[in-house]
Amino acid sequence: MKPTQKPQRRDGFALVVTISMMVLLVVVVVATLSLSTITLRSVDRDSAQAVARANARLALMLAIGHLQKEAGPDQRVTGSAEIVGSDANPYWTGVWRSGIDNKNSQPTWLVSGPNPDPETTLDDANSAVLVRPPSTEAARREVRAEYVSVEGRQLDGRYAYWVGDEGTKVRIDVGNPEEVTGYERIGRSQSPREPGFAAFDKKHRAMWAGFDSDYNDSVDRRTLVSMGTVALAAKDSGDLDRDEIPKYYFNDLTTGGFGLPVNVRDG
Repeated sequence: MKPTQKPQRRDGFALVVTISMMVLLVVVVVATLSLSTITLRSVDRDSAQAVARANARLALMLAIGHLQKEAGPDQRVTGSAEIVGSDANPYWTGVWRSGIDNKNSQPTWLVSGPNPDPETTLDDANSAVLVRPPSTEAARREVRAEYVSVEGRQLDGRYAYWVGDEGTKVRIDVGNPEEVTGYERIGRSQSPREPGFAAFDKKHRAMWAGFDSDYNDSVDRRTLVSMGTVALAAKDSGDLDRDEIPKYYFNDLTTGGFGLPVNVRDG
């Protein structure tokens, strides 16, 4: 009889398989934990975004309500804080009560905050920057408004708003004057023929070439529907790129300023 050969044993094979399975399980666990962490972060981010959007909608509603309450009646006059000598917040919009009985009325400022004062200097800790000009010139101030806290069940937030006055800005979309004769011509002779945008900002005078007839008028200002279209029609002027026009002249020029023909004395 031939001797029976014993099968060769693979020492340690079970150990290798066990270690491999453990490594695979560790990888699966780490991947699952990472996915869970990403999901939780995404949920937290979405919740924070939802709260921020809700606060923004709340600020918009409060700003509209504030505007309607203070400037809604006919016996109201609006103006910027610059006319009362405010250096800290010159672009805040104030509402004055007009009429015989309101000669000494104090303005109400259309910004967020319990007791807004245009002479108060605001910083990053207690206010939000709502308009930031691209220039660092002293005359180009950023617009700030005070934070108002909102307490929630899970997440707290805050908001800030500022109501700008388009009526105090220069309208740049006014059409070119038409040729007139007779008494209408005499009447127009007592007022400026054109806005004179080249004189508006002498530092960047070349930028406005084409907006006034003195500079070979080639722009029909009636087609300017936004400050973005103004930037397309303007020319570059040295240190100021025309793409920065909407921000640079945000507090000075507009294409949508309107006034209301109301009796501010008697209402």
